[in-house]
Amino acid sequence: MQQKQGRLGSRHLADQLRDAIDRGEHEPGEQLPSYRDLAAKYGLALNTVRDAVRLLSQQGLVVVQQGRGAFVAERTEEPLDETVRAARAELEDVRKRLRATTDELSAVERRLSDVVDRIARSQ
Repeated sequence: MQQKQGRLGSRHLADQLRDAIDRGEHEPGEQLPSYRDLAAKYGLALNTVRDAVRLLSQQGLVVVQQGRGAFVAERTEEPLDETVRAARAELEDVRKRLRATTDELSAVERRLSDVVDRIARSQ
């Protein structure tokens, strides 16, 4: 894997770890590999790995225990990160606008039908 540093590297690693957790490769309560092992496996700096684990901790997917490591969190419900929440909000907004547009289109079609009927009657 090419070396990625900084925010993009940490987000990329967080995405990969999140996917592994979602696939069940790491069960709730299970300890993740050490930061050093993750850094070596993905070719990343330790700080980048720490940032990735911090992102997962903020999202409620892992619990970091000082001196012990990071553990997959016990989940009672799926955590939603801000990207998913924003996407859902945007989708709901699009649905509302689509409903309004559909209603407007129906009104235009009714008016057009009325005009066609009047023209037909006047001939």
